[in-house]
Amino acid sequence: MQLNNINKKCKKCTHSCKQLASQTILFCRMFERIKKKKTKVVDLIERPQETASVVV
Repeated sequence: MQLNNINKKCKKCTHSCKQLASQTILFCRMFERIKKKKTKVVDLIERPQETASVVV
């Protein structure tokens, strides 16, 4: 998964992509936490309930 592409979607998401919005926004929040805390990928793997909604 390319974080940069998803990060762009976070900023550019409009009403026309509302179907993606809920998933994208969830990932955006996760992505922001990763940037702030500099979380390692291992930490995401340990929290499958957060990553699962992104994978779907």
